[in-house]
Order: sequence, then structure tokens, then C-alpha cells
Amino acid sequence: MKKTAAILCIAVFMFSPVFASENEALQIEGYEKGKELPSWAKDLRRAEIVTLGSLPFTTLGTTLVYSLYRYGANDFKPAYIPNPFPLSSAEAKLSTNEQIGIIATAAGISLAVGLTDFIVMQVKQSRKKKALEKIREEQGTVIRIREAVNENQIPKNQNGSTE
Repeated sequence: MKKTAAILCIAVFMFSPVFASENEALQIEGYEKGKELPSWAKDLRRAEIVTLGSLPFTTLGTTLVYSLYRYGANDFKPAYIPNPFPLSSAEAKLSTNEQIGIIATAAGISLAVGLTDFIVMQVKQSRKKKALEKIREEQGTVIRIREAVNENQIPKNQNGSTE
């Protein structure tokens, strides 16, 4: 029965593109200036990806560090030898509170990694904008307009009139 269902599913998915309607052809929209996301939203998405992407690594690292700590705290007894890849939580001999602590610590570290990446990207973009502004000012492409506070600060032409 399972084999028949698997073969049926494979057949349906394999031949479904053949029966697709031609009216529903893929249409690619061109780039439009006003439709892109703001840079802060892209940076926030990057921070989310970095945070979730680092979670497996921080979980493994936190588990190893905690296992070594626990092994040392129990006078290096053989029952507490660190095992980073136990088959079950019973084999690892971790209590529920210890497991929750490991996961919470790993999540906190991952969040810190994501926030650090977000801050670093914001600083880089800020420096890049300032450098670009400086280059534009040096090239004379930026015009700064200052308002005069009083009449004495308005520059005069050679004939004595204001500009």
C-alpha cells in the first residue's frame, strides 16, 4: 500500500508540469525604484538569518562547555564524561532544567551574534555614507545652502549689493 501511494505521488509530481496552463506563464517583473525594501529592513532580515543560522553552532558549543563544566564540577567522575552527541537525553543524563538552560543560553548567544552583526552593518553603512558625502563635497556635486541669521552675515558683491 505504501509503495503504491509513493509511486502515485511521484507520478503526479513528475507529470504535473506537462498539464500546466500556458496562460499562467511565468512573468518576471522588472526593477522599479520605489518597490525595494528600505535598507534597515534588509539589515534586520540579515540579522535574523545570522541569528537563526548560528543557533546550531551555539547550541553545540554551549552543550560542550556545559558538559565540561559539569564533568569538572563532579570531580571528573566517569559517569559525567562529556558526550556531545548522545542518542537520548537519558544517555546524556541531563535534567529538564539543564536542557532548558542549555537551549536558553544558546538562544541568547545566537541573539547576541545577530545583534552584533546588525550593529556592525549599521556602522559600516554609516561610514560609507559619510565617505561618499565627503567625496561629493570635494568634487563639488553637493551644494550646501546656509540661511543668514542677520543682514551682517549676508555676503556683498563688489558694488555693495547682496547676492
